[in-house]
Amino acid sequence: MSQTNTVEQQGLTYAYSEEEAARIIGLDTGNSGFLSIPGNRNLQRLLDKEKRRLVGLELHSTTLTEYYRVKRIPRGLRVNLRPTIFTDNVDFKQKYEQILNKCSFDILLLNIEFLQREIPAAKQRVTDIERELKALTPIEEYKKLLTQIDSNLAEHRRDIEERKRSKFQRDSEDYRAGQVYRWTEGESSPRTSESRDVITQRQFNSQQPQHRQYQRGRG
Repeated sequence: MSQTNTVEQQGLTYAYSEEEAARIIGLDTGNSGFLSIPGNRNLQRLLDKEKRRLVGLELHSTTLTEYYRVKRIPRGLRVNLRPTIFTDNVDFKQKYEQILNKCSFDILLLNIEFLQREIPAAKQRVTDIERELKALTPIEEYKKLLTQIDSNLAEHRRDIEERKRSKFQRDSEDYRAGQVYRWTEGESSPRTSESRDVITQRQFNSQQPQHRQYQRGRG
């Protein structure tokens, strides 16, 4: 066999036509229904998911509302900034803290406002799924499904309540101990890359001679 014939044979390909594909596929007589999730089972999973989400939304809204009522800020919503100048000036630090508080409380209200908007929509989705599931499921089986979902949901609610209660008590202790913002205790922290974007006490002193009474080099 010549080298030319060998190269030509190596380059040969084969392709099925659409007609051949239809003929081959048409010979299969099996039922592929087992590959699909039954409609009611899929809806059951979706209902469980949406009910869990609704519980989370409601508990989060209630918790944040209580934080606002008692005028406390969760650790996760406290603004992570600290004074970089006038760090020995009590009046400056108090106003700085009050500005941070106002920002955090506004963020609290923003979260609460949008949670209150979302909760009715979530309730409606649950209602729609329940209606559709009921239409596809025998009544006795439907009742058992709801009982099982609600049982799991009660445990889910208890878990969330326990976590939120623990965090609420922790945050309350921060206020009792006067440790809402760590910098208010007068402790210093190591410089980070972010400090390069903030005016330092040394830079401020070099520009404002009248403030020499402050220690140089403090961030």
